[in-house]
Amino acid sequence: MRKYTKKPWEPYRDADGKEIIHISFSGGRTSAYLTYHMMQRYKDEHSFVVTFANTGREHPGTLDYVHQCDIQLGFNTVWLEAVVHPEVGKACTHKVVTFETACRNGSVFEEVIKKYGIPNHSFAHCTERLKLWPMRSYLKSLGLKERKIRTAIGIRADETRRVNEKNAATRKIIYPLVDWGVDKDEVLDFWRRMPFDLQIPEHLGNCVGCVKKPVSKHALEYRDMPEAFDWLIAMEAKYSLHRSRPERPRVFHRDHRSTLQLIEVINLLDVNNLPPSRSEGGCSESCEVYGTGAL
Repeated sequence: MRKYTKKPWEPYRDADGKEIIHISFSGGRTSAYLTYHMMQRYKDEHSFVVTFANTGREHPGTLDYVHQCDIQLGFNTVWLEAVVHPEVGKACTHKVVTFETACRNGSVFEEVIKKYGIPNHSFAHCTERLKLWPMRSYLKSLGLKERKIRTAIGIRADETRRVNEKNAATRKIIYPLVDWGVDKDEVLDFWRRMPFDLQIPEHLGNCVGCVKKPVSKHALEYRDMPEAFDWLIAMEAKYSLHRSRPERPRVFHRDHRSTLQLIEVINLLDVNNLPPSRSEGGCSESCEVYGTGAL
């Protein structure tokens, strides 16, 4: 019987012999901190492919922030969006967009819903379809296979619960901020010294109406951006029965609440006096593609 031996892993290298590292830039402060320091610390030994996947539901401040990171810090980010294919079994691919042409009306997200149904806490497929698959497709277009290139993720030393060890082993994921011992205070101190910052309260997060948020964070979001819920209501009206049992329509929120039901709950809360602990958990400042729960 013929024996097969596994070839040792060899990193991709550019024309100058530098290892190519993929940085998944989520559009949050921590992810931007990672990108900046990776490029500063390792520019002599590595070259970088920085990608940002726009869902079409990013907070406008997120897009502005990514744009400023490109202008002022030289990230040279590749802006990506999902391209949905109607064929069964064909994953989303990518298209390259810019700050000016990036989707801002949710239409990219809606295309994913049309094919795969409404995402929620039990069916949180949005990160995979809108972020992971377009990034994978883009890397492939460069001749870079996802599982053969190291990808740096912006997860800090104080949030190691979000580290996905399985992904780290099989997909060459690295968590430099964990290795460096960088925590939230250090990230915030860094941005206080910079000429610009992310102009979004943390409870809003990057993706407006994120299905991972608990009621407390949605309540704060509804207080600050009630218009953001109009799109969620419209999607449920159009697609709640798509890929779902008629007796149990698919809705966005935890505890099988529709957006209108969520708003009813929010209206019963004293939003301005929520305990800090209730506004924690469920999502962080940004959605890390390869963090806990990513497929």
